[in-house]
Amino acid sequence: TNGTALAVRTQDTDVTGMFFANNGFDLYTTGSVNDSTYQYDLTTAWDLSTGSYTGNVFVVNGQDTDPSDVFFDTNGSQMYVLGDANNTVYQYTLSSLWNATTAVYSGNSIAVSGTVSMSMSPNGSTMYVSSSSIIYEYALSTPWNAATATVTGNNFAPITDVATAGDGFYFENAAGTLAFVRRYMTQGAGSEERVL
Repeated sequence: TNGTALAVRTQDTDVTGMFFANNGFDLYTTGSVNDSTYQYDLTTAWDLSTGSYTGNVFVVNGQDTDPSDVFFDTNGSQMYVLGDANNTVYQYTLSSLWNATTAVYSGNSIAVSGTVSMSMSPNGSTMYVSSSSIIYEYALSTPWNAATATVTGNNFAPITDVATAGDGFYFENAAGTLAFVRRYMTQGAGSEERVL
Protein backbone atom coordinates (compact mmCIF):
# COMPACT_ATOMS: atom_id res chain seq x y z
CA THR A 1 0.00 0.00 0.00
CA ASN A 2 1.46 3.37 -0.98
CA GLY A 3 2.53 5.66 1.84
CA THR A 4 2.65 2.96 4.55
CA ALA A 5 5.62 1.91 6.63
CA LEU A 6 6.73 -0.50 9.31
CA ALA A 7 9.18 0.66 11.98
CA VAL A 8 11.98 -1.86 12.53
CA ARG A 9 14.66 0.20 14.30
CA THR A 10 13.44 -0.92 17.71
CA GLN A 11 14.96 -4.32 16.97
CA ASP A 12 18.15 -3.06 15.32
CA THR A 13 19.35 0.44 14.52
CA ASP A 14 21.31 -0.67 11.45
CA VAL A 15 18.93 -2.64 9.24
CA THR A 16 20.95 -4.06 6.36
CA GLY A 17 18.64 -6.41 4.46
CA MET A 18 15.06 -7.63 4.08
CA PHE A 19 13.07 -10.48 2.58
CA PHE A 20 9.36 -11.11 2.02
CA ALA A 21 7.92 -14.63 2.13
CA ASN A 22 6.16 -15.46 -1.11
CA ASN A 23 2.76 -15.28 0.62
CA GLY A 24 3.34 -11.65 1.63
CA PHE A 25 2.51 -12.31 5.28
CA ASP A 26 6.04 -12.77 6.66
CA LEU A 27 8.81 -10.18 6.53
CA TYR A 28 12.39 -10.72 7.65
CA THR A 29 15.20 -8.20 8.21
CA THR A 30 18.86 -8.42 9.10
CA GLY A 31 20.58 -6.05 11.50
CA SER A 32 24.31 -5.56 11.91
CA VAL A 33 24.23 -4.06 15.41
CA ASN A 34 22.84 -7.20 17.05
CA ASP A 35 23.98 -9.60 14.29
CA SER A 36 20.50 -11.03 13.92
CA THR A 37 17.59 -11.91 11.65
CA TYR A 38 14.18 -10.61 12.78
CA GLN A 39 10.71 -11.78 11.78
CA TYR A 40 7.53 -9.68 11.35
CA ASP A 41 3.93 -10.74 10.61
CA LEU A 42 1.55 -8.82 8.36
CA THR A 43 -2.18 -9.37 8.90
CA THR A 44 -2.83 -8.15 5.34
CA ALA A 45 -0.44 -9.56 2.74
CA TRP A 46 2.17 -7.07 1.48
CA ASP A 47 0.67 -4.19 3.54
CA LEU A 48 3.44 -2.87 5.80
CA SER A 49 1.00 -0.86 7.90
CA THR A 50 -0.43 -4.16 9.23
CA GLY A 51 2.97 -5.53 10.26
CA SER A 52 4.21 -6.21 13.77
CA TYR A 53 7.30 -7.78 15.30
CA THR A 54 6.73 -11.43 16.22
CA GLY A 55 9.54 -11.66 18.74
CA ASN A 56 11.16 -14.30 16.55
CA VAL A 57 14.85 -13.55 16.24
CA PHE A 58 17.87 -15.62 15.26
CA VAL A 59 21.40 -14.52 16.14
CA VAL A 60 23.95 -15.31 13.42
CA ASN A 61 27.17 -14.09 15.04
CA GLY A 62 28.32 -17.67 15.45
CA GLN A 63 28.97 -17.49 11.70
CA ASP A 64 29.26 -13.77 10.88
CA THR A 65 29.27 -10.55 12.90
CA ASP A 66 27.99 -8.32 10.10
CA PRO A 67 24.96 -9.84 8.30
CA SER A 68 23.97 -7.79 5.27
CA ASP A 69 21.02 -9.69 3.78
CA VAL A 70 18.70 -12.67 4.23
CA PHE A 71 16.89 -14.99 1.82
CA PHE A 72 14.63 -18.06 2.12
CA ASP A 73 13.83 -20.95 -0.17
CA THR A 74 10.30 -21.23 -1.57
CA ASN A 75 8.86 -23.37 1.24
CA GLY A 76 10.53 -21.63 4.18
CA SER A 77 12.67 -24.57 5.29
CA GLN A 78 16.03 -23.02 4.36
CA MET A 79 17.37 -19.60 5.31
CA TYR A 80 20.44 -17.99 3.79
CA VAL A 81 22.37 -15.13 5.39
CA LEU A 82 24.91 -13.04 3.50
CA GLY A 83 27.76 -12.09 5.83
CA ASP A 84 29.86 -9.02 5.19
CA ALA A 85 32.50 -9.78 7.82
CA ASN A 86 33.60 -13.03 6.18
CA ASN A 87 32.29 -12.49 2.60
CA THR A 88 30.24 -15.66 2.86
CA VAL A 89 26.70 -16.98 2.36
CA TYR A 90 25.60 -19.25 5.23
CA GLN A 91 22.73 -21.74 5.06
CA TYR A 92 20.38 -22.61 7.94
CA THR A 93 17.68 -25.27 8.24
CA LEU A 94 14.37 -24.37 9.93
CA SER A 95 12.58 -27.17 11.81
CA SER A 96 9.36 -25.09 11.72
CA LEU A 97 8.69 -23.54 8.32
CA TRP A 98 9.25 -19.76 8.16
CA ASN A 99 9.99 -19.57 11.90
CA ALA A 100 13.36 -17.87 12.23
CA THR A 101 13.86 -18.97 15.84
CA THR A 102 14.03 -22.63 14.75
CA ALA A 103 17.00 -22.06 12.44
CA VAL A 104 20.09 -24.24 12.87
CA TYR A 105 23.31 -23.73 10.94
CA SER A 106 23.54 -26.52 8.37
CA GLY A 107 27.30 -26.27 7.89
CA ASN A 108 26.76 -25.31 4.26
CA SER A 109 28.43 -22.08 3.19
CA ILE A 110 30.17 -20.51 0.22
CA ALA A 111 32.64 -17.63 -0.02
CA VAL A 112 31.34 -14.92 -2.36
CA SER A 113 32.59 -11.78 -4.06
CA GLY A 114 29.75 -9.41 -3.17
CA THR A 115 28.36 -8.69 0.28
CA VAL A 116 25.60 -6.11 -0.29
CA SER A 117 22.53 -8.12 -1.33
CA MET A 118 21.54 -11.61 -2.44
CA SER A 119 18.76 -13.50 -4.24
CA MET A 120 18.13 -16.98 -5.62
CA SER A 121 16.12 -18.42 -8.49
CA PRO A 122 12.76 -20.07 -7.65
CA ASN A 123 14.18 -23.56 -8.28
CA GLY A 124 17.27 -22.95 -6.14
CA SER A 125 19.71 -23.67 -8.95
CA THR A 126 21.09 -20.14 -9.27
CA MET A 127 22.26 -17.63 -6.68
CA TYR A 128 22.96 -13.93 -7.19
CA VAL A 129 25.12 -11.80 -4.92
CA SER A 130 25.86 -8.12 -5.42
CA SER A 131 28.65 -5.77 -4.49
CA SER A 132 28.21 -2.01 -4.74
CA SER A 133 28.71 -2.18 -8.52
CA ILE A 134 28.45 -5.78 -9.77
CA ILE A 135 25.90 -8.61 -9.54
CA TYR A 136 27.64 -12.00 -9.48
CA GLU A 137 25.93 -15.22 -10.61
CA TYR A 138 26.55 -18.64 -9.03
CA ALA A 139 25.29 -22.05 -10.20
CA LEU A 140 24.29 -24.61 -7.55
CA SER A 141 24.88 -28.21 -8.66
CA THR A 142 22.49 -29.30 -5.88
CA PRO A 143 19.53 -26.90 -5.72
CA TRP A 144 19.31 -24.87 -2.49
CA ASN A 145 22.65 -26.25 -1.22
CA ALA A 146 24.89 -23.21 -0.84
CA ALA A 147 28.02 -25.32 -0.51
CA THR A 148 27.64 -26.53 -4.10
CA ALA A 149 27.70 -23.01 -5.60
CA THR A 150 30.31 -22.10 -8.21
CA VAL A 151 30.84 -18.84 -10.08
CA THR A 152 29.43 -18.89 -13.61
CA GLY A 153 31.23 -15.80 -14.86
CA ASN A 154 27.90 -14.29 -15.93
CA ASN A 155 28.42 -11.10 -13.98
CA PHE A 156 26.59 -7.86 -14.60
CA ALA A 157 27.66 -4.31 -13.79
CA PRO A 158 24.49 -2.17 -13.76
CA ILE A 159 26.06 0.69 -11.83
CA THR A 160 28.61 2.51 -13.96
CA ASP A 161 28.26 6.07 -12.67
CA VAL A 162 31.37 7.31 -10.89
CA ALA A 163 29.27 9.23 -8.38
CA THR A 164 26.95 6.37 -7.43
CA ALA A 165 26.95 2.88 -5.99
CA GLY A 166 24.32 0.16 -5.76
CA ASP A 167 23.05 -1.02 -2.39
CA GLY A 168 20.49 -3.67 -3.35
CA PHE A 169 18.61 -5.46 -6.11
CA TYR A 170 15.63 -7.72 -6.64
CA PHE A 171 13.77 -9.57 -9.39
CA GLU A 172 10.20 -8.55 -10.11
CA ASN A 173 8.95 -11.92 -11.33
CA ALA A 174 9.69 -15.62 -10.97
CA ALA A 175 11.09 -15.83 -14.48
CA GLY A 176 13.83 -13.38 -13.51
CA THR A 177 13.25 -11.31 -16.65
CA LEU A 178 13.05 -7.94 -14.93
CA ALA A 179 15.42 -6.73 -12.24
CA PHE A 180 15.62 -3.53 -10.21
CA VAL A 181 18.78 -2.08 -8.73
CA ARG A 182 18.69 0.59 -6.05
CA ARG A 183 21.56 3.05 -6.11
CA TYR A 184 22.61 5.89 -3.87
CA MET A 185 24.54 9.02 -4.73
CA THR A 186 27.92 9.21 -3.06
CA GLN A 187 28.49 12.80 -4.13
CA GLY A 188 25.10 14.26 -3.26
CA ALA A 189 21.80 13.53 -1.60
CA GLY A 190 19.16 11.16 -2.87
CA SER A 191 18.71 7.72 -4.37
CA GLU A 192 16.95 6.09 -7.29
CA GLU A 193 15.83 2.72 -8.57
CA ARG A 194 16.75 1.49 -12.02
CA VAL A 195 14.90 -1.04 -14.16
CA LEU A 196 17.21 -3.42 -16.02
